[in-house]
Amino acid sequence: MALRITQGIMYNSMVSSMNRNLTDLMESNLQGSSGLKINRPSDDPVGAGRVISYNASLYNLTTYENNVKQAMGWLSTADSTLTGEGSVQDVLKRIKTLAEQAASETYDGSNREQISYELRQHFMQLINLSNTTFEGRHIFAGHKTDQAAYVQALGVSSYNEAVNSALSANNADPDRPVMTLTADGGSATTVIIQITETGGNGTAGATGTLGTDTRFRYSSDGGKTWHTDGTVTQEGDDFVLHATQSGVTMRANNAAYSTIQPPPAPQQPASPIPVTVVDPAKDKDSDNGTWLYVRPTAVYQGDDHDTQVTIPYGSTLGASANGYFTRDVAVRIDGDNGTNLTYSYSLDDGNTWTQVTAPSGSTDLPIPGGYLKLSPAPGAANAGEQFTIHPHRADINFDIGPSDSITVNMVGKDIFGGLYLNPRTGELEKADNVSGVNLFEAVGDLICALETNNPDQVAANLERLTAAMNVVLTKEATVGGRENRLTVTEAAIAMRKLDESENLSNVEDVDVTELMTRLAQQQVAYNSVLKSSSMIMQMSLVNFL
Repeated sequence: MALRITQGIMYNSMVSSMNRNLTDLMESNLQGSSGLKINRPSDDPVGAGRVISYNASLYNLTTYENNVKQAMGWLSTADSTLTGEGSVQDVLKRIKTLAEQAASETYDGSNREQISYELRQHFMQLINLSNTTFEGRHIFAGHKTDQAAYVQALGVSSYNEAVNSALSANNADPDRPVMTLTADGGSATTVIIQITETGGNGTAGATGTLGTDTRFRYSSDGGKTWHTDGTVTQEGDDFVLHATQSGVTMRANNAAYSTIQPPPAPQQPASPIPVTVVDPAKDKDSDNGTWLYVRPTAVYQGDDHDTQVTIPYGSTLGASANGYFTRDVAVRIDGDNGTNLTYSYSLDDGNTWTQVTAPSGSTDLPIPGGYLKLSPAPGAANAGEQFTIHPHRADINFDIGPSDSITVNMVGKDIFGGLYLNPRTGELEKADNVSGVNLFEAVGDLICALETNNPDQVAANLERLTAAMNVVLTKEATVGGRENRLTVTEAAIAMRKLDESENLSNVEDVDVTELMTRLAQQQVAYNSVLKSSSMIMQMSLVNFL
């Protein structure tokens, strides 16, 4: 049966055809204006998901690329500071040259004094270099980048075998508190302190121990003039020598074990420091009583990554940690039945615990990263006693890959040495590295030897300077290795970005040639609909009456 086509049917059909063709034309126009063939998820749901994935990957790669550039800035600054022009290495070379000249017998006291003036300036330059910053952050201070890594201070040297042996033996004994010689105040020259009386005996060669009955004389001009108005006072377990007119004080510190860790039981007192009366008729310290020298040094204010602080909770046991820990570790005593000691550790601040069993009476409890050492044996421990191992973390790491990071800063005390405020004892100690090298202490001792006209000690410090220079070169090699790693990583990231960009382009970018052809076809189609519609709509039965 024939269907009658009404005007309404024709109108609706024409409008539908025009809208359909116009929609296709506008969609192609949108792709042309954006340059993208996926402008909304409905355009291609699968392709839209891939676009999101590629964009996320490119964002991460851009972040890693920025981190690489930032890390390169840190490391290149450290590189130029250690071995570049006007670097630490250059300053040390000049210091060594001057020291070699001063060690010569052709130089007299006035020549060495003249050299000491230049060495003090080089010493200050070393402190400035150790406080180098990148974008306002100190690169040799560990995590404490908001403050200078080093400040100038005073240190104490002794070439007396009895004094040095007593200090070494005392500090090597774990059952005794640390003992150190430190100085405070301000002096532009080395201050010599000579023991002139001990225990009421002022006879040259008489021996005793440092105490309030000790008498001394001191000089700020290399021994040319002497003062005898110094006094010795006792502050707690410490003895303090006041060299009044020189502006300095020297302290024999009997450091406590720790403010947060109980001492061993029974606690032993620090060994006293032996002193011997000097013969004033002799102008050298070799086999001539106790001479002490207050000379320049530097104090490290940053943090380290080799100190493990153990905090006990509700326990009278002494505790320490040995090993390398990357995070806080909590340890809890669960019980001791006389056969087995049961304890648990947590790596997530106590949210979850892992239980471990050790033989009863064990003093070293294995935990991830090392051991928790208890003193005395844990037989006296009660269930529920807890300890937290808190490692110092000085490294600043930048992520340069999904599972890759690089350290950009350095721990200054491992390079420059000096003195360091031990967080465990709260006292200043020498910050020797693992090889016993200490740059600031070596240069400070060299200045002391020059200002006191001691060529033998000048020569002795040449070897220490050479060792310090080797440490700087080793640290620079570490920096150089990291820079090379960053260079390779940067190139790899650039290639990854290029690949991801090409993949993204293949998915979402429009083919311009194809688009222009389609636009032309859609425009013709739309024009055809408009033309045919206008012709049909003019037709009417009235035209044939």
